Amino acid sequence: MNEFDSIKRCNFLITSKEQFCDLFKAESSDFDDEFFKENALYAHIGIIGSNDYSFIESINADGNQLIVSRIDIYAWPKTDDYACCNMLIKLKKSDVENISHILVKQKYGSE
Repeated sequence: MNEFDSIKRCNFLITSKEQFCDLFKAESSDFDDEFFKENALYAHIGIIGSNDYSFIESINADGNQLIVSRIDIYAWPKTDDYACCNMLIKLKKSDVENISHILVKQKYGSE
């Protein structure tokens, strides 16, 4: 574990161009009004060790909950450097239109 493990990682469900622009403070031609007619984005923003990596094992909608299973892998050798771990996952908007909160199930591993 490192000093950034206590920082709350941010998870968002983005369903409109306006939400995307508010979150990232920028526009993208890839994520315009047309994209958000049928799609949504799950966004994860966090900090990890520069040698470590993280990936999404699965994303499932269950009632009003988006359940995200994530795996963080701690690599060796450890360094004192840190990097951003940002993920955008495309979802079908109709599958997530009733989501009111996100539950992240996190697993840890090592190389």
